[in-house]
Amino acid sequence: MLRSVRLCVHCPVSAFGCNVWRYVAFSLYPSLAIVTILANEAKTCQYLWDEFQKYKTDIKSKTVKAYNECRLHFFKSFSETEAIEAITPERLLKWKAAMLITHAEASVAGYIKNLSAVLRWAVKTQKWLSENPLEGIKRGSFVNDDNNRTISMAEYAKLLDACPNQEWRTIIALARIGGLRCPSELQQLRWSDIDWEKNWFTVWSPKTEHHEGKDKRVVPLFHELQTELKQHFSLDSTKGNEFVIQGLQGTAWNLHEPFQKIARNAGLGTIDRPFDSLRTTRSHEVWERWGAAKENAWIGHSEAIRKKHYKGQFSDEAFAEAAGVVMVVSGEQKNMLNPMLSGSARHCLDAHRFSRNACFQVHARRCKFMQGAMIGG
Repeated sequence: MLRSVRLCVHCPVSAFGCNVWRYVAFSLYPSLAIVTILANEAKTCQYLWDEFQKYKTDIKSKTVKAYNECRLHFFKSFSETEAIEAITPERLLKWKAAMLITHAEASVAGYIKNLSAVLRWAVKTQKWLSENPLEGIKRGSFVNDDNNRTISMAEYAKLLDACPNQEWRTIIALARIGGLRCPSELQQLRWSDIDWEKNWFTVWSPKTEHHEGKDKRVVPLFHELQTELKQHFSLDSTKGNEFVIQGLQGTAWNLHEPFQKIARNAGLGTIDRPFDSLRTTRSHEVWERWGAAKENAWIGHSEAIRKKHYKGQFSDEAFAEAAGVVMVVSGEQKNMLNPMLSGSARHCLDAHRFSRNACFQVHARRCKFMQGAMIGG
């Protein structure tokens, strides 16, 4: 009887269920019933999360942080001592609705994705649940268009001017002109990765390294980026350094707060997801100027990912270029048409007016005048 009382106290099911199991355990299949009850004893929500996170040992620190955030929000609606069977579709729908009140849809979609991985593991690997209660519940979009912001070259120049030192100028240049993911790709960049003679550098990508042949990519040393890198490399304080961004090695790489201070000093205010915005803007520029193949290779993602997450917005320069007007960039007039073009070339440009329709795209690739009309072309 003492053994049955112990089982009743710790069993996560109801008291009625305990009485039924006690009858089964002592009257029909004592060994099987006791093992089953002891197994169920540990299957609480807390046990589920603990065991899953012990199991997931091959994930990066950023993913660990994402799971921890998801767990924190999960236990705002579920108790740690509840049985995992209490995680029902109905309760999950309420949990999602409550989350959407205080969080953006893209954030909630991320939490649902991570929770689904936990529950899918419980179903398929552990056989603790017969089905995933999240199955059929739409997670929503990961894309938050409200946070999209194009950081123009004029704003980029202002950011550089507001930087406290050359290292921060290089950080912003690598993100805005090089299109690097920050901080993951930035913190691994070494001076030995830069080939000054061939005008390119190697970017090592922790995010895509698990895909075959995607552990690194080669990116051109764009003129604006090369200027900042050479200036940085020439400093006495840089000599002998292994990493391009040496000052942040061994730290938590907290880039957000210092960047926001730079942005405010530049008169740009607060920029949501600043390094995503820098990279997205460059992705769109490269795609417009050099096409999808080079954009995918240099920025480091597939065309499908670009369409989903890097749609971006057309910059003021893009519209000015299309209209063939003069803009003021960093205090200087900048003719969006190449001033060295011949009269026949200008006639060609006037005829096309940089239209963005399909016919123009085909003609622009064939017309030698149009190929030289782009800035820097």
